[in-house]
Amino acid sequence: ILIADTFKDDNYLRPFLYHDAMQYMRFLKTIVNSLSNMSNNIIIRHRDDAIISSKYLKIIFKNFSNVEIRSDGKLTDFFIKDPIVISYSSTVIFESLLFNLRTITFDLFNTGMNFLNAPNFNKTSHISKRFFYKINSIDDLKYLLCKI
Repeated sequence: ILIADTFKDDNYLRPFLYHDAMQYMRFLKTIVNSLSNMSNNIIIRHRDDAIISSKYLKIIFKNFSNVEIRSDGKLTDFFIKDPIVISYSSTVIFESLLFNLRTITFDLFNTGMNFLNAPNFNKTSHISKRFFYKINSIDDLKYLLCKI
Protein backbone atom coordinates (compact mmCIF):
# COMPACT_ATOMS: atom_id res chain seq x y z
CA ILE A 1 0.00 0.00 0.00
CA LEU A 2 1.43 3.34 -1.02
CA ILE A 3 0.33 6.47 0.83
CA ALA A 4 1.44 9.43 -1.22
CA ASP A 5 0.06 12.71 0.01
CA THR A 6 2.77 15.04 1.27
CA PHE A 7 1.87 18.10 3.32
CA LYS A 8 2.77 21.28 1.45
CA ASP A 9 2.74 24.90 2.44
CA ASP A 10 0.70 27.60 0.70
CA ASN A 11 3.42 28.30 -1.89
CA TYR A 12 2.62 25.07 -3.72
CA LEU A 13 -0.05 25.05 -6.39
CA ARG A 14 -2.40 22.26 -5.42
CA PRO A 15 -6.12 21.83 -5.90
CA PHE A 16 -6.58 21.40 -2.14
CA LEU A 17 -4.21 21.49 0.79
CA TYR A 18 -4.41 20.23 4.33
CA HIS A 19 -5.28 23.06 6.68
CA ASP A 20 -2.34 22.32 8.95
CA ALA A 21 0.42 19.82 9.60
CA MET A 22 -1.51 18.12 12.40
CA GLN A 23 -4.36 17.35 10.01
CA TYR A 24 -1.88 15.72 7.64
CA MET A 25 -0.41 13.68 10.52
CA ARG A 26 -3.89 12.56 11.55
CA PHE A 27 -4.53 11.40 7.97
CA LEU A 28 -1.38 9.25 8.00
CA LYS A 29 -1.94 7.88 11.51
CA THR A 30 -5.55 6.96 10.75
CA ILE A 31 -4.57 4.91 7.73
CA VAL A 32 -1.60 3.22 9.39
CA ASN A 33 -3.52 2.42 12.58
CA SER A 34 -6.46 0.99 10.67
CA LEU A 35 -4.23 -1.25 8.55
CA SER A 36 -1.82 -2.33 11.27
CA ASN A 37 -3.45 -5.77 11.61
CA MET A 38 -3.10 -6.50 7.90
CA SER A 39 -0.04 -8.12 6.42
CA ASN A 40 0.40 -5.43 3.76
CA ASN A 41 3.53 -3.35 3.66
CA ILE A 42 2.74 0.34 3.92
CA ILE A 43 5.03 2.84 2.24
CA ILE A 44 4.57 6.49 3.10
CA ARG A 45 6.05 8.42 0.21
CA HIS A 46 7.27 11.68 1.72
CA ARG A 47 9.26 14.55 0.29
CA ASP A 48 12.26 15.67 2.30
CA ASP A 49 11.58 19.34 1.57
CA ALA A 50 8.24 19.25 3.41
CA ILE A 51 7.61 21.08 6.68
CA ILE A 52 7.43 17.69 8.41
CA SER A 53 10.71 15.82 8.08
CA SER A 54 11.09 12.18 7.13
CA LYS A 55 13.10 11.73 10.31
CA TYR A 56 10.11 12.88 12.38
CA LEU A 57 7.77 10.50 10.54
CA LYS A 58 10.16 7.62 11.19
CA ILE A 59 9.98 8.38 14.90
CA ILE A 60 6.16 8.58 14.84
CA PHE A 61 5.81 5.21 13.07
CA LYS A 62 8.77 3.37 14.64
CA ASN A 63 6.49 0.83 16.35
CA PHE A 64 4.96 -0.32 13.07
CA SER A 65 7.20 -2.93 11.48
CA ASN A 66 5.26 -2.87 8.21
CA VAL A 67 5.64 0.92 7.65
CA GLU A 68 8.43 2.47 5.59
CA ILE A 69 9.00 6.20 5.16
CA ARG A 70 10.55 6.72 1.73
CA SER A 71 11.73 9.81 -0.08
CA ASP A 72 14.18 8.25 -2.52
CA GLY A 73 13.70 7.68 -6.23
CA LYS A 74 10.99 8.85 -8.57
CA LEU A 75 7.36 8.28 -7.72
CA THR A 76 6.96 5.97 -10.69
CA ASP A 77 9.66 3.71 -9.19
CA PHE A 78 7.13 2.85 -6.49
CA PHE A 79 4.50 1.95 -9.09
CA ILE A 80 6.48 -1.05 -10.36
CA LYS A 81 5.20 -3.34 -7.58
CA ASP A 82 1.58 -2.45 -8.45
CA PRO A 83 0.58 -0.92 -5.11
CA ILE A 84 -2.80 0.19 -3.88
CA VAL A 85 -2.41 3.97 -3.84
CA ILE A 86 -4.15 5.94 -1.10
CA SER A 87 -4.18 9.71 -1.33
CA TYR A 88 -6.42 12.68 -0.77
CA SER A 89 -5.49 15.56 -3.01
CA SER A 90 -2.05 14.76 -4.34
CA THR A 91 -1.16 14.74 -8.00
CA VAL A 92 -0.19 11.11 -7.40
CA ILE A 93 -3.86 10.35 -8.10
CA PHE A 94 -3.41 11.53 -11.70
CA GLU A 95 -0.24 9.48 -12.05
CA SER A 96 -1.64 6.33 -10.50
CA LEU A 97 -4.63 6.46 -12.83
CA LEU A 98 -2.32 6.85 -15.83
CA PHE A 99 -0.56 3.67 -14.69
CA ASN A 100 -3.90 1.91 -14.14
CA LEU A 101 -3.16 1.33 -10.47
CA ARG A 102 -5.75 0.54 -7.83
CA THR A 103 -6.46 3.97 -6.39
CA ILE A 104 -8.35 5.23 -3.35
CA THR A 105 -9.04 8.87 -2.59
CA PHE A 106 -9.61 9.11 1.13
CA ASP A 107 -11.59 12.17 2.28
CA LEU A 108 -11.07 11.57 6.00
CA PHE A 109 -12.24 15.06 6.97
CA ASN A 110 -15.47 14.91 4.94
CA THR A 111 -14.79 18.02 2.91
CA GLY A 112 -17.12 16.76 0.22
CA MET A 113 -14.42 17.16 -2.39
CA ASN A 114 -14.52 14.32 -4.88
CA PHE A 115 -11.07 14.52 -6.37
CA LEU A 116 -11.19 13.64 -10.06
CA ASN A 117 -14.83 12.50 -9.61
CA ALA A 118 -14.05 9.05 -8.31
CA PRO A 119 -17.15 6.93 -7.77
CA ASN A 120 -18.19 6.63 -4.13
CA PHE A 121 -17.47 3.24 -2.65
CA ASN A 122 -20.17 1.37 -0.77
CA LYS A 123 -20.53 -2.18 0.45
CA THR A 124 -22.63 -3.15 -2.57
CA SER A 125 -19.99 -1.99 -5.05
CA HIS A 126 -18.62 -4.61 -7.39
CA ILE A 127 -14.86 -4.30 -6.94
CA SER A 128 -12.97 -4.77 -10.18
CA LYS A 129 -9.33 -5.80 -10.32
CA ARG A 130 -8.50 -2.21 -11.20
CA PHE A 131 -10.49 0.34 -9.27
CA PHE A 132 -10.70 4.01 -8.40
CA TYR A 133 -12.88 4.82 -5.40
CA LYS A 134 -13.59 7.72 -3.13
CA ILE A 135 -14.14 6.86 0.52
CA ASN A 136 -14.60 9.02 3.59
CA SER A 137 -14.63 6.60 6.50
CA ILE A 138 -12.12 4.29 8.04
CA ASP A 139 -14.73 1.51 8.02
CA ASP A 140 -15.01 1.79 4.24
CA LEU A 141 -11.23 1.69 3.94
CA LYS A 142 -10.98 -1.48 6.02
CA TYR A 143 -13.92 -3.12 4.22
CA LEU A 144 -12.59 -2.27 0.77
CA LEU A 145 -9.10 -3.57 1.53
CA CYS A 146 -10.47 -6.79 3.01
CA LYS A 147 -12.35 -7.44 -0.25
CA ILE A 148 -9.28 -7.07 -2.41
